[in-house]
Amino acid sequence: MMRSYATQTAAAALVSGAFLLGTGLGISPALAADSYFKDKNIKVTIRSKSSGNYNYYGRLISRHIGKHIPGNPNLIVANLPGGGGIVAANYLARRAKRDGTEFAILSSSIAIAQRLGYKGIQYDVRKLIPLGNPADEVFVLVTKQSFPVNNLSELKASKKEVRFSATGLGSGASQMMAAMKADGFPIKIIFGYEGTSEKLLALVRDEVDATGTGLDSMGNAKGVTQNKFKVIGHIGELDDPIMARSQDMVSVMSPKLRPLMELMAAPQVAARPFFLPPAVPADRVALLRAAFKKAMEDSALVAEVKKAGMPLRFVSPEKMEQLYANALKVPDDIVKSIAIRE
Repeated sequence: MMRSYATQTAAAALVSGAFLLGTGLGISPALAADSYFKDKNIKVTIRSKSSGNYNYYGRLISRHIGKHIPGNPNLIVANLPGGGGIVAANYLARRAKRDGTEFAILSSSIAIAQRLGYKGIQYDVRKLIPLGNPADEVFVLVTKQSFPVNNLSELKASKKEVRFSATGLGSGASQMMAAMKADGFPIKIIFGYEGTSEKLLALVRDEVDATGTGLDSMGNAKGVTQNKFKVIGHIGELDDPIMARSQDMVSVMSPKLRPLMELMAAPQVAARPFFLPPAVPADRVALLRAAFKKAMEDSALVAEVKKAGMPLRFVSPEKMEQLYANALKVPDDIVKSIAIRE
């Protein structure tokens, strides 16, 4: 039976289209993504104020990723602090454009905050799209040299309540201190400080007795020494005299809560995570992930980080997804044991 003219024409068009795609002359999704960002602005939201390490890495990536995105788009940075990172995460999940022209650096403990059910959370980390992570971190608990506590054992034995400055419920530092409080440490968490510098200033002014933060946010070991602080507890490894009396925060926990502290230590591996909002087209996700990894390998970025004395360690989107999936598996009884409210 002879096919109709219309049928033959349609078949010819399909063959022609397949030929063009096969020879690189057609418009594939990848090529569409390549041209999409030309003359575009990409907004980068930073979960903290314009100081500290989240701000450093947010602006670092923003300076270097554009040249690795086809079309060489312009990067615009916006700081959005609040809630220990919850405000920025909510923005990315609910209000950011879902076309690839927005991404954000969010809290390293974003998944743990979700699992603990903190007030105000409107995001689901499973729906956010990991883009990449540029750094790991050593976390430290610090006091002033004059404070009569030298390590975590002495902290737990203290007869006096020890005041810790904190930003908000969504921060990893707050969650770690809440776990320690649930484990019998005489800790009082003072919320409301907007960033690391404010938390440390509160310590200098004797508004509080101690605080917890990333060591890099303090200017590393040099910052500890210059500010006459001492490290009494830590997560992560550092071979430096400032750690001489410090104890590992995981090792001092009771058997019941030690698994939780181990879990909270995991985000130190992905300490500065970048995410895209939900539902960004897959071809643009792939392109932006490739650009992020290329930026991490860019000699100009590497030289800048080395000069600043900051860490640089790429963590893949796949590894990030694994970390967050594990965080969401924390058992209910442990979640209830460390429930805190501002």
